[in-house]
Amino acid sequence: MRARLFCILVLLLAAGSSTASQAYAAKPQPFLSPIEQGWAFWNGSVPKDLSGHWSERLFQWGLRYRFITGYPDGSYRPDRPMAEAEFLLMLYRSYGATPLPSVISGEKWSDSPYRLAEMWNQPARGLEDETARTAPMKRVTAAEILTAALGLHYDGENAIRYLLGNRLASGKTAPTVQGFRGEDTVTRAEALQWIRNLKLSGAARISVRPQAESDPGLIPPLPAAGEGLRDFLMIPGTLQDLSLLDKTGRAFPPGTAKSAIDAALGEPDDKDIMGRHMYGQLGIFYDSSYRMSGWSVFLDTLDEDAPYLTDKGIIAGGSTLRDVLLAYGTAGYGNGGNAGYFYELIDGTLVPRMGISDIKNPDRAYVVSFGTTDNGIVRSIYVTTYKVAFPPV
Repeated sequence: MRARLFCILVLLLAAGSSTASQAYAAKPQPFLSPIEQGWAFWNGSVPKDLSGHWSERLFQWGLRYRFITGYPDGSYRPDRPMAEAEFLLMLYRSYGATPLPSVISGEKWSDSPYRLAEMWNQPARGLEDETARTAPMKRVTAAEILTAALGLHYDGENAIRYLLGNRLASGKTAPTVQGFRGEDTVTRAEALQWIRNLKLSGAARISVRPQAESDPGLIPPLPAAGEGLRDFLMIPGTLQDLSLLDKTGRAFPPGTAKSAIDAALGEPDDKDIMGRHMYGQLGIFYDSSYRMSGWSVFLDTLDEDAPYLTDKGIIAGGSTLRDVLLAYGTAGYGNGGNAGYFYELIDGTLVPRMGISDIKNPDRAYVVSFGTTDNGIVRSIYVTTYKVAFPPV
């Protein structure tokens, strides 16, 4: 089971790039910035209407996970007002619930997402008024649908307050109900940002909205301007950040000898098919000189915390996705509750890279990743050299 999950995690890290072996063996290419590399792979070229737009990375993210599409002319139209049916399609696809077209004669393309909206009891206007399906959607309606996706029932200003108070939206002119401008229409870029914010908060699935209105007392105070996670943030580090710590405070940095680890933890139970020496929930990779080149932890259950943590304090069973994003940056968030980070060691600093294609020297590169549960609790930690994660061919 551990081996299978390990493979899945590595594949998640590699998603959206060329295969690991191709990336490792590829000849040096002309330098492209990370955002240019993303467009080169996913779209072939930078869309003219997104080049330099504040939402450019957002659209790369949505395109990477295939829940947004462009227009036949190659544009993405980030500032175009969004219809409610389009918003529902984007939201549902981002959670893997792609509405299937009906085989019933006479049904419209928009009927499919509204069947899901009805199932989840979402306050979509188009359920009762078909003209609302393709009309520009108001920002307040989007706020009501997003809070409903969290399993809450807030209407109007309360829905707006909930988004603002939980930093799921920042407002249009200010983080206030008035500054949110609920009667304005929502754009494609704004909708995509709010969906990503929902996921960054740890919401790993769409929940059913209750019939009764939720308690307004659960809505937190409105934040000050500028508070909250900064999206696509990349945080540099040091080799010490890759260390394995136990709960007594003992640290095992990269390169620690197996003899020293065995003396502290005891002899390993076994060696799995991935080459990890297993010390209970802890798996350690050793290089040919029997020095640690990576480690991982996976919890089969969340009954208790794992006894091991990262140098930044992330512990399986005790930390949350938000803890990971605060410690390591939001740029590594992918989709489905997983976060993966790539680094290159340059002059003693771990320089963040956006992905595999951004790695220039695999011999000096590292991978850190985390998997979480549906409620955002860290379940797995994976820290290793790039060459262990993606062996050369």
